Amino acid sequence: MAAVPRLSSLTSLPLTPSRAPWLQRAHGPRAGLVAAAVVIELGNLALWPTLYLADSSVEPSPLGSMLRRRFGFVGPATDALESVVDWVFPGALWSWEQLVTLFLHTLMLCFVAYALASWSTLRSREGNGAPTIRWVLIPLLVFQMTLFLTPATLTTDIYNYAIYGEMPVRYAANPFLRTPGEFPQSALYYLIPTYWHDAPSVYGPLWIDLSTLVAGAFQSMPLIDEILAYRFIATAAHFANTVLIWRVAKHLRPATAVSAAVAYGWNPSALLEFALNGHNDVLMLTPLLGAALLGLSRPRLAALLLASSIALKYTSLLVAPLLVLWTSAGAPLVAADHRRLLSALRNGRAAMVAVACTTIPLGTLVLLYAPWFQGIQTLGPVLYWMTGPRLQNYWPEPSLIAVTAWVSALPGTDYGSAWAAILPAFKNLARIALVATILRELWRARDLADVLAGSARIWIVFLLVVNTWIMPWYYLWPLAIVAALGWDSLMVRVCAGLTLTAPLVMYGRQLNFAPVGEWAGATLVLPILMGGFAWLFAHRQAIRRVALRV
Repeated sequence: MAAVPRLSSLTSLPLTPSRAPWLQRAHGPRAGLVAAAVVIELGNLALWPTLYLADSSVEPSPLGSMLRRRFGFVGPATDALESVVDWVFPGALWSWEQLVTLFLHTLMLCFVAYALASWSTLRSREGNGAPTIRWVLIPLLVFQMTLFLTPATLTTDIYNYAIYGEMPVRYAANPFLRTPGEFPQSALYYLIPTYWHDAPSVYGPLWIDLSTLVAGAFQSMPLIDEILAYRFIATAAHFANTVLIWRVAKHLRPATAVSAAVAYGWNPSALLEFALNGHNDVLMLTPLLGAALLGLSRPRLAALLLASSIALKYTSLLVAPLLVLWTSAGAPLVAADHRRLLSALRNGRAAMVAVACTTIPLGTLVLLYAPWFQGIQTLGPVLYWMTGPRLQNYWPEPSLIAVTAWVSALPGTDYGSAWAAILPAFKNLARIALVATILRELWRARDLADVLAGSARIWIVFLLVVNTWIMPWYYLWPLAIVAALGWDSLMVRVCAGLTLTAPLVMYGRQLNFAPVGEWAGATLVLPILMGGFAWLFAHRQAIRRVALRV
């Protein structure tokens, strides 16, 4: 009897280009890419007046005003684009509600174009109109330049980076121990939210070093130049990540390498959060992808890159065990047999590689922390935020509130005491689930593809149930680490779906978009549910085909 083929859970579900035949036959992959690029760029241009007018911040010098003053062409260009948008969509810029609606609809339209671009490049063959990596990178540069100069920002993290960098330079203060609230003389004090006034830096020591260098280089220049420096860093890192993902994909699945680059590089949420909002998460991903690329060929350098990623932002520590395991093995593991790894580690050279891959990251972190370390309180901010002190857009929260209300209705139980017991219990269960996921992925990892997919699953579990503060740029982590598997991987498409639902939930709530209510956070997990149904359907079809052959 023929065996039922094994399907890796949400890892690789091959889908041929016949799913989108009109893209391949009628227009070709290059035409599909060009058409999608035009739509995405038009969406980026529409964001100039939309986000500039939607900037509801109350600070005296918002980024939009600073950009218009610094670069003379930005103001006229924004006004001209405002006239065009108002002509195409009459009234779309006339009220707050319409601005928010236009922004979210534009984002969704860009996602449609992005998905079609990824499909159009899937398994295209060389010499048959197949696009090369240049067809991805050149439009990407155009997208990034457009968003880089957009006179608005959707978040304030970029101001946090600047003030933490200025604290050592201007005030000789340790940003791990001192807070922005102690320096009201800084213009940045009035640009960051009040809840960050009393918060020391939660970033890694390498990021603080880099921020300090930026502050020192721009301390005598206009503030907008310093802010744009962070945008430039994020933009350059995103471009580098796209190239790294393409290189990893060429090693894993050459036929889907271009689709892998598109899946990450052209993702509208990635463009928005990195080229526009300048989040430092993108730089954390750069050495992590470099470590994945160099894991077997240069394991010690890979370990150093892994340490750099952790020292930029600590969340890469969650996937570090998988990368260290794969690097230490010295070769892909065989099937489900982990004796190969144990045998390799008994070998003297392999054991030395394993020790180096473990000690190099630890030693590097110690060295980077040394200039800032002033006792255990230096780690206080990280330890505090690990407890999840804030609930913001946390999708299980409505369900937990409903359970708490039911429990509090029992005799002798008040709502406050019930909530104080239920929320910590749920958080502890979430942490146990995360540890179990890490151990499971360590056991299942056999090759680089498994390591990348397993890392994405670990981050998804962390983001969905452990992390209680949902931010859309966080959901770019799993997409970046798994994108090299190509768009025909179901795991890649699920991660891409999360990068759409996360900003709809967060920005919808933040901008008071009417359809986004208390339970709208549940829409965040729709890509997971849809991916699960797709996997079940494919598994059922595989069993049926085997049964027919038998």
